[in-house]
Amino acid sequence: MRRTVAAGLVVVGLLAGVAGCATVPDPEPSAKPTTTAKSTASPSPTPAPTVTPTPTPTSTPDLWQRFIDARMPYSFEVPPGWAVVEQPSPYGNQGPLQFLVNDGQGKQQLVFSSQASGFGGRCGDAAPLNVQEMDAEPATIPGYTLTSRTIKNLTSPQFVYRAMQTDKGVVASLGLSDEGITDSCAFYNLLHPGETTISFADATQVSAENPPHLFASTDEAKSFAQSDEYKTLKRILLSLQIAG
Repeated sequence: MRRTVAAGLVVVGLLAGVAGCATVPDPEPSAKPTTTAKSTASPSPTPAPTVTPTPTPTSTPDLWQRFIDARMPYSFEVPPGWAVVEQPSPYGNQGPLQFLVNDGQGKQQLVFSSQASGFGGRCGDAAPLNVQEMDAEPATIPGYTLTSRTIKNLTSPQFVYRAMQTDKGVVASLGLSDEGITDSCAFYNLLHPGETTISFADATQVSAENPPHLFASTDEAKSFAQSDEYKTLKRILLSLQIAG
């Protein structure tokens, strides 16, 4: 700001004396200059530089692949690195096809049968076991039509995770099924689209002698349902489609 100085005005009064003598008064003292203080503005704070974060590159997840075989109308998806291997059958020339679904380490995780048959075995004197349904979710299967055959305890298709306590531990299994649960020494994972019976599960027949999953306790079996392995298997099963 510009410095401003105000100068005082000096007034000299001259008075003429009538008597022949003139008195000149002392001049008034000049007013001292006044100074307006220069205001010092506070410096504006320098804004902190804005840093735009660099986006972290995200990897594109590998795409799942749909397994298709020209000999059958059924297809399903598998994760990258997994393999679908045909299981030779002496009845292959008659139509039944069976495929093993192996994970990236070559371990069998699921089995698909295009024509499930040969169910047998009786409990004999063995007491029926309580079969618990630990997880169930409706399965929307494109191309699925409910059979017109009379089948006991038939329901809509579902993904199911079922378990039963045996003398060897808790036997558990996951798969697709359109049959309700009943207490027995064994149970099956079956679907009945149209006039065909198929199986897509970790095992078609589940019992203490054929346990796809064996746990020490029910809590351990429930914990498995929270694992990534379980979620992957569930997604594979729910990807089943039937071509028209």
